Amino acid sequence: SFERGRSLKIGMRHLAATLVATSALAADFSSPHPHRETRAPFRPESKVVGSLSSSELEVLDRGEVVLKQSKGKAGGVGVAVEDVEAPPSVVWSQLLSFETYPTKVPRVKVCENYEVNENRELKTRFVVHVCPGYNVEYFVRHVYAPHSNALVWTLDYDKASDLDDVHGIWRVEPHPSKRGWSRVEYSADLRLKLGVPSFIVDILTKKALKEACHWVKLESEAQYKSQKHPRDDGTLFGSAVALLDAGLRDFEASVLDAVTAIRKHSKAAFAPGPAPLLDASTRRRPLAMLRPRRPPAPPAHHQPPRERRFRFLPRRAP
Repeated sequence: SFERGRSLKIGMRHLAATLVATSALAADFSSPHPHRETRAPFRPESKVVGSLSSSELEVLDRGEVVLKQSKGKAGGVGVAVEDVEAPPSVVWSQLLSFETYPTKVPRVKVCENYEVNENRELKTRFVVHVCPGYNVEYFVRHVYAPHSNALVWTLDYDKASDLDDVHGIWRVEPHPSKRGWSRVEYSADLRLKLGVPSFIVDILTKKALKEACHWVKLESEAQYKSQKHPRDDGTLFGSAVALLDAGLRDFEASVLDAVTAIRKHSKAAFAPGPAPLLDASTRRRPLAMLRPRRPPAPPAHHQPPRERRFRFLPRRAP
């Protein structure tokens, strides 16, 4: 009973701390954030991960994630690296489709873009479910830099967010040794507001770091396997067969489109309608205008030119 009462007290303390922290949070779309950026954000060319050790490369070869994390009282910095069996184009299609995050990313309840600029800048509203009765709402400014294979983000400081500050980066590059694979790097620097319980800090740092990498690998590989040709086994021959098959399918589709267009044109040409303004003979024979005209017959006295024949005389003796 003593242990039960102690655990009940700890649970009530966590609940009270959660309620206090929830009341302190006040995300507001129409109000600015209390401050601007507190530290230098990531840049597209920033190097997040240095050279990997042999043990870390073995972890990646086993299909696992390399995690590095440093946690403080009100946040932390996390770095993750993983190999994905899908090309970078497929991984980017998953990362940039923010509207689909609630259906595939754990804890994300709301994800919607409220501003998209021509310079590859997207501003997105997130609502993340941390624990029962506790949600975090924040506004993020993303900048996609395809020339650097990176997506960087910070808070949108023109909107008031529940997070004190955050910035991060995604980097997706072709795998250095596996054809058709990608190496994905992720890093985030998170700062929460004062008064947030430590277990919430753990959820938003350590657990969120693992979940962020897991869903990218899962969704990207599933999409790539659904699009991959069955003969494409990663070898040069298999890729050539898949490429040739795709080219033949495209050619067949173009031929079918051309045949369909010709049929539609033919039906329109022979459809019943008002007779054209032509002479009487053409009206009696509406197909005469479509038949090729024969050249006029030559006159009776005409004779074809004779072929010129050359006679070779023997060479005279000198």
